[in-house]
This record gives sequence, C-alpha cells and structure tokens, in this order.
Amino acid sequence: MSVPESSAIRTSSPAAGRSTPSTSTAYSASGAMTSTSADVSAGSTYNSEGESSKLVEAGSDPTAHAINLASYIFNVGYLAQNWTDVRLAFFGEAIQLHRSGSCSVYRADSMLTAKSSFPVVPGFHASSWEVHRGGVHICIQHLYNPAQHLVNASNARSVLATAVLFDGMPELAEHAYGVLATSISEENAVQYVQWLQAPPNDGFGTMYGSVMVNGQEAAAWDEDSPGRYGEWSKRLKRDVIEFLLHSFPDHLAQSSSTLSSDPRLLSLYSTLPFELFKRCVESPDLAIQSKQDRFAFAKKVIAQRKKAVAATGMEEIAVLAFKGGDDGMEVHVTRKPKRKTALLKVEG
Repeated sequence: MSVPESSAIRTSSPAAGRSTPSTSTAYSASGAMTSTSADVSAGSTYNSEGESSKLVEAGSDPTAHAINLASYIFNVGYLAQNWTDVRLAFFGEAIQLHRSGSCSVYRADSMLTAKSSFPVVPGFHASSWEVHRGGVHICIQHLYNPAQHLVNASNARSVLATAVLFDGMPELAEHAYGVLATSISEENAVQYVQWLQAPPNDGFGTMYGSVMVNGQEAAAWDEDSPGRYGEWSKRLKRDVIEFLLHSFPDHLAQSSSTLSSDPRLLSLYSTLPFELFKRCVESPDLAIQSKQDRFAFAKKVIAQRKKAVAATGMEEIAVLAFKGGDDGMEVHVTRKPKRKTALLKVEG
C-alpha cells in the first residue's frame, strides 16, 4: 500500500495487559520527514470492543480534533493539491478536487456518471446566470473550509448563484442572501430588479426542472413566481419590494416634505418594469397614503416613462377610481397598445 505524501502514519501493537510505544511519521509540505514516539498508555486507553479497535484519547476534545483535521485537509489536500481524483473545469481554467470531500449535488451527480477513474466534472459558462470565477472559487473553498468571511456586496450574487447551482451548501447561500438583502440601495435597486426577474429556466435554471412562465415579466413579481435561485429569489424579491414601498420612501421623507414630487423617488420608479411599478403604486403599503397624492405621483412617473414606453408601442395610464378603499378612492395603473393617430387625406 503506497503512502500519500504529506500524511501522518501511526502504528501501535498492543499486547494483553500492556501497551507499547507508537511511532508517528509526518511528511511536511516541503517534504521534510519527522518522527516522534509516544507511549500509548500515557493519557490514552485502548478499547477493543466493537467491530474495530479504537484508540480513545482520554480527555480529548472531539470538536478541536475535527477542526484540526479539517484545517489539515484544507491546507494539504486542497491548497497543496494532494490526493486529488477529480478535475473541475470552468471559465478556461481547471482545479483538482476530491470525490470524498464533495457535498455538492452538482459535483456528486457529475462524478457518478463519469466513466474515467479521474473524471472531469463538466465545466460551465454561465456569466448570464451570475456565476463568475470568483464565486466558483469561494464555493469550492467552502466545501473544504468555511468561506462566509470571503463574501461581500460585490461578489454575493455570484456566490449565491454558484451555491444554488452546486447545491449542498445552504449555509453559504443563506449568508450570501443576507449580504445581498442588506445591500439594496438607491444606486443598485434597478440592477436587483433586472437580475431577479430573469426567467428561471434561462442558463442553468433548467437543471432544477424550472419551467418558462408565460408573460415572464408579469409572472416575475407574482407572490409564488418561481425564480432562478428558489426560495432565495422569493425572499430577495420581497426585500426589493420592501425597499421600494418603505425603506427608500421613509429615508427620503426625512428630508423631503412631499414624497409625491420627490425627484429621486420619481426617478427610481420611472425605471421599474411595468408590473412592478403597477404593484407598488397600487399597494396599500406604499408610503404615499393620500390617494390624491398617489394619483399625482403615478402621473408624474408615467410622464417620465412616456418616451421609453412609446418605443414599445404601448402607453400607460393612471386612473383615480371612485370606488372601494377607506376614502372611496383607488389608484389604478393600466397599460395598453397605443392608438395610432388617424391621417385624413384632404383633396384641394
């Protein structure tokens, strides 16, 4: 049996009623070899019960042992690339990994179907799905050693997308979600909206049995609409809506006397997809509670959206309906094909 480099070997030959010294031989990363000798009877007991013999260290901390072992595997196995038996290729590069260390469903499925003794897990080019090189490296490292500390606002999307794609690391996906949820701002809210309303079966979404939803923009902001990232998509959508309805307007209200004419709120709402704009304006939770003010706000937003909407051949209309509601009024926003102006031929 060959002994892998950078490993430690402990041998012991217990006899009835007594213990014998054991010798530990360790190979460092640099290749240097050291040997130590220890008496098994000193601080340890030998237990021969059960199917296999176990050396139980008296007073040892199993948690500390597990941490030390994990650190050893991460540094010597992953960073130093020892004992590898699988290769993952992505974005023009490849990294060697270990079958036994895979809690990733994506990797496990790929390895189960591989015929080679040293299989190559299929690579991917999914930048449109927000899977990028940095996120892949963080997720791979997390398979060996907790990597939550590497997640920040600039890479959290990629980490979440890759963690969902790989599967098997919900704690990392949850952490990335938390970073994203607390990073929504006036500057990036529209980017979040565009990212979250992408159809679930685009790119790698098909791996999880997602289906295309007819009228994807309308369905994207429905309460039960599927998303690329499963439950995290739904939670992030709720966070974005909360930001649009409460967090941002409440922030503006501290310095603005009239939200219905605040240029920053008008500018943000003018860039929203129609169904999300409609949902927010018609929501009873919108910070602009007066129906008259809300109606005026909707008309101002529509005026700013008019040029972009006209290019699609549509037109948007705000209506103040005198029915329902506590004060007998409701604001509705509709969208319909723009009517063409009739041209009359006049003969002289």
